Amino acid sequence: MRSVIHECDIRQAERFHAVILDGLVESTAKMPRTAIRRGTEQGEVRADAANGCVLDAISAMTTYHSKMCGSEWPDADPEETAERLMVPLLRPADS
Repeated sequence: MRSVIHECDIRQAERFHAVILDGLVESTAKMPRTAIRRGTEQGEVRADAANGCVLDAISAMTTYHSKMCGSEWPDADPEETAERLMVPLLRPADS
């Protein structure tokens, strides 16, 4: 993407960058951010969990499966990912 942006003029690069941020990055983070917020409201998730690092980790896992595994997640993988990665990452300290 950086190569494409480099080849664009300033206005094209700004539009391309906005499309990537709004259409891909923000839309990808919206659902996890909502789920984390709901979990926080229910006391099941740390109050500080909805941060860039956590959202990046979620995005990295979904991108990895999309690119390296052909977008296919065996049935056990989402549950195992949630149990081994997300629960420890999001769990309140007193749990």
